[in-house]
Amino acid sequence: MSTAQNMLDDLNDRINDAANAQVSAAIKLVYLNRGLAAMFPKIYRVVSDTTLVTVAGQWEYTIPAVVGDNTKMLRIDLADAYGRNTALDSFEILPTQAGRKLILASAPSVSGRAFRFVAAKQLTQFAAAGDTYDGPPGTEELPVWYALGLVEARRVDDRADYTRYSTVAAQNGVDIGEVMNASQFAFAQFELLLDRFAMPLPAQAG
Repeated sequence: MSTAQNMLDDLNDRINDAANAQVSAAIKLVYLNRGLAAMFPKIYRVVSDTTLVTVAGQWEYTIPAVVGDNTKMLRIDLADAYGRNTALDSFEILPTQAGRKLILASAPSVSGRAFRFVAAKQLTQFAAAGDTYDGPPGTEELPVWYALGLVEARRVDDRADYTRYSTVAAQNGVDIGEVMNASQFAFAQFELLLDRFAMPLPAQAG
């Protein structure tokens, strides 16, 4: 499995910055995380939870955070008396400041029946260079392209400023238009690959 360090190595190779002289390692990790976030919902991981159970007479429930926060709900099932899961019908999902709420059309008559939530969620953000990438195989390059676009949009070479004022200093300078062209190319590659690897979302239950 690929790690954040593998992606950092790839990014550093593209911009010749293994020593982190142009952009710090911490900022590069932030940029990779922005790329991970930008991939959702076209590329996602599937999470599920079965910890929530019915309470007789209760029709409103707080959806567990693992499947309720920053997700797209794919399916909600309810276990029967034998533990078999069937798709839940006639419900609403209401966003609130305290988390997302599951609103049932009618209150259950028995307690202890488990809900099963299945949701699409953003890929896990990197906290350190050793963290593992949990996206689909073959998509590891996407966060690198996104981070590259952000890096290229920065003033990565002090000479970029000098070209605005001095024709002498501009001899080996970097024009701001060239910087932006490189950045836009990286983002275009990100979008191209994102569409190519996009994972279709199943029809939402309910």
